[in-house]
Amino acid sequence: MQSKNTAYLGRLDHLRALAALCVVLFEFRGYMRQLPLPRFPLALIEHGQVGVTLFMVISGFILSHIVGDADLDVPKFYLNRILRIYPLFIFIVALGYFVTPDPRETQTGIDFLLALLPISNLYRLHYGAYGGMMWSIAVELQFYLIFPFFWQLLRIRGASVGLGLIAFMIGTRTLAYLSAGAAYSFGYFSLFGSIDAFVIGCLAQLAFARLPKQLPIWIPVLALVAIVAIAHGELRSSLTGPSWIVWPTLLSASFGVLLVGYLKAPYGIVGGRFAAFVGRVSFSMYVWQYVVFEAIGRFLPVGGWVDTYVLDLLVAFAAVLPVAIASYYVVERPFLELRVQYLKPKPESV
Repeated sequence: MQSKNTAYLGRLDHLRALAALCVVLFEFRGYMRQLPLPRFPLALIEHGQVGVTLFMVISGFILSHIVGDADLDVPKFYLNRILRIYPLFIFIVALGYFVTPDPRETQTGIDFLLALLPISNLYRLHYGAYGGMMWSIAVELQFYLIFPFFWQLLRIRGASVGLGLIAFMIGTRTLAYLSAGAAYSFGYFSLFGSIDAFVIGCLAQLAFARLPKQLPIWIPVLALVAIVAIAHGELRSSLTGPSWIVWPTLLSASFGVLLVGYLKAPYGIVGGRFAAFVGRVSFSMYVWQYVVFEAIGRFLPVGGWVDTYVLDLLVAFAAVLPVAIASYYVVERPFLELRVQYLKPKPESV
């Protein structure tokens, strides 16, 4: 749905669709307990968490694009973020708790309340039957909290603020690794690693605003090749190794190039309208996928991925999409229509 604060960029929804597709394919493969996929080009499916990183880069970009040179009404900005995230977030977490059979663990009610806070990823929560990926929403909310202040600094001091923050976080992850051996979980499941993606999204918007109207088609193509190569490298990296200090930064930077290059590419993609529609309902796809997998799992064929995985995958995607569409129009859109303008009008020149 188009924001009330900026013009609609349809190609951003294309990239949202790509992110959602990567996550759904990865989660479905894990749900079906498929063996690792053997071919190099399928790294985006085998390591589909890259879709989460792309969502975060897009978030940084679109918020920066909306604000631009305007001043923020911070309370109204936070109100819009709440209307965007919380209705569906509360719905799916509550659904997961209520379908959990009795006797329930004693901390279930407390976990439910904590799951709705933007610090829920600090706890080892039971998010309910369908909430395994909800940690990323908490990280997203944490970035929303700091964005108005970070963007103001970025406007005053320029891109060096973002680059400095990224360098500082790489140093922080290095110290954490040397002192505690923390690498993958520390860098991937917390803002200590994910902040790179959001900041690079903001920097990508600055580049987008300054670069020519069109860029060569080879730029997004080359970025996509780099993303596949990085995902392939992540797959073969030890989760306890030091390479996870920089993997989040490299992946986010490649997605930043892909985002800017694709938005300014002279050609779009075949089926762009459908891709934009999928991108529009991508949040619903993200949170509903496990509910759908559980519902259809018993009806799917049983066997190796070679003979049944593709068929199962088509069935799963065909099942997730209509549920996401219904969720978007029934749960998300009514609240999205309540969003307000949060950009302060510029004072009239005398």
